[in-house]
Amino acid sequence: MLHLDFLRIVAALGIVALHWRGSLALPDGPSALLEHRMDGLNQAVDLFFVISGAVIHHVYRGQMSTGRQVVTFLRKRLARLAPLHWATLLLYVVLGFVALKAGASPKSAARYDPSCILPNILFLQATGMCRSATYNFASWSISAELVVYMLAPLFLFLRSRAFWLPALLAGVCLVILCAIGPAGQNHTEWYRWTYDQGFWRAIPAFALGVSLDAARPLLRRLPHAATATFLAMGALVILSLMDEWRGAVVIMTYVVVALAIAADARGQAHRLVRTFAPMGQLTYSVYMLHLPMQTVLLSMIGERVLHLPPAAQNGLVLLAVPLLLACSYLSLFFFEQPLRRLMSGQRRSAPKAEPLLSVAP
Repeated sequence: MLHLDFLRIVAALGIVALHWRGSLALPDGPSALLEHRMDGLNQAVDLFFVISGAVIHHVYRGQMSTGRQVVTFLRKRLARLAPLHWATLLLYVVLGFVALKAGASPKSAARYDPSCILPNILFLQATGMCRSATYNFASWSISAELVVYMLAPLFLFLRSRAFWLPALLAGVCLVILCAIGPAGQNHTEWYRWTYDQGFWRAIPAFALGVSLDAARPLLRRLPHAATATFLAMGALVILSLMDEWRGAVVIMTYVVVALAIAADARGQAHRLVRTFAPMGQLTYSVYMLHLPMQTVLLSMIGERVLHLPPAAQNGLVLLAVPLLLACSYLSLFFFEQPLRRLMSGQRRSAPKAEPLLSVAP
């Protein structure tokens, strides 16, 4: 699954660029343009959902036919998501307590809403229980991911009857979501939802991913799938920078994943893919740590403590990228994996490692 891993790390870095753009010290004109044009990168999260469905099907098909198998699956998925999510949540709870005591602005106060601590602990932050994005707000997609994990047995059951049934369900969901129109607490289109019931974005994407992986024998027939994957990625980036085409961006994310699965099925992989695909293991860690690093390093230290001039601030943002990757590596192997083994009941010497899924995300 080299192409899927490659897509995951590229999408994760796209989310980092989206959220770190505000830390760049740019003139008003370029800053406003960057703020507006990069919003479409948020749709990279939908790519994570499709990939997650494909990988879950690839690894667990035929292994969720009993209640015990389902419970084991959910336990392992929770063990994969929970440690880093709870750790970053704790960090923001502490920061929020300090900010509120110091008289935080209304916007900051909304982010640190104490009533949203419990929903975040219980992975309910994408169900509309909070009035705004809170704490490590990128974790809304982790909440959505857990929702589709709970629905995974249904999707795999449908796939066992016919590989296209999950895709049909995805299509029905998309039609319903489009018919609803702008809704949610932000009164925006469904593909922009995050904390305001953003889990609906994950359901059709995950179901489609299940069908796409099941259709590998058909996708394998696509010629030049690896080249087509890169061309589709380029089209996706261009569409992401065009705000009026956000709906098309969602469809293109589905196309990109389908082509990547086809390329993997054909055994095609460019040197660039083989080089960067192993970094796909860091996707979840990068995704969950990039906002804490922005808050602590770029905002608190760089802007408020050191009062860096624009050039130095921009240099700090660039320096933070390899630092984020290093912290993600340390987090994965020295924090997340030991706790994952503990929570899932997996022995350290177990011969079969769990797949590194999610991000969300």
